[in-house]
Amino acid sequence: AHQRQLEERNRFKDQFIATVAHELRNPLAAMNSCVGILRMGQSPDQNAGRAVQILERQVKHASKLVDDLMDLSRVRSDKLK
Repeated sequence: AHQRQLEERNRFKDQFIATVAHELRNPLAAMNSCVGILRMGQSPDQNAGRAVQILERQVKHASKLVDDLMDLSRVRSDKLK
């Protein structure tokens, strides 16, 4: 019974991680699209350019973390080796 309870908790944790990662993808994709739009009409203002660079770097970093979470979930559910 105790082992089954641990397995259930572990499965719930894995589902939670997968759900969070999936839900984060949508806002990150929107932010990444905004970066592209800002780059197309980039202002000559140096501060605006720097803000776009920071936003772009952070979106890429967060996207990589989400991808890692998704991969972890897939490995734990035997969908990815």
